[in-house]
Amino acid sequence: MKKAILIFTFLLLASVNISYSQFGNSRAILTATGEGRNVTFTALAPCDTGNTGFGGIILCTLDGVINTPFFCLDLCTGINLGDTVKDSSSTIPQAIYITNTYYPSRTSYPGKMTSNNDEACAVQLAIWHFRNGLDVTTGVGEISGTNDAAIKARTLVIIADVIANGGSTTHVSTIAIK
Repeated sequence: MKKAILIFTFLLLASVNISYSQFGNSRAILTATGEGRNVTFTALAPCDTGNTGFGGIILCTLDGVINTPFFCLDLCTGINLGDTVKDSSSTIPQAIYITNTYYPSRTSYPGKMTSNNDEACAVQLAIWHFRNGLDVTTGVGEISGTNDAAIKARTLVIIADVIANGGSTTHVSTIAIK
């Protein structure tokens, strides 16, 4: 009986600890747009947030640190400057791979576009492809600037890289109860 109570108590404490850690998100205040381009969408399945948006880095004040770069992970959620959002520590593996492999986390790698505005836009479009099913070839109209075709081509290269290298992760178990 004592063993059963001890195991139950351990499991209860372990589950409470996990629950609190999942809600330990940081609050970010959107302060400005960084590198990127304005994008006009021709189709917005599965959401309808309008026909234009900013594809690129948004700058936030996070835990008192100004100009922390973020990418908007969800095309279907409208955010504006001055909004306070929560930075979720969990997202899809493809977005994690993209943000760890490409600009601004890394500033030099093969295939990077010479313009950080163009590269940030391509990275954002790739994230929206995996997160929201954005079809870059038919769902994206004009991109501000003059590199529409190059940005779309770069986005497709990033998507292909993610499919080949970043779509799966292995969860490491730290404890197993049998």
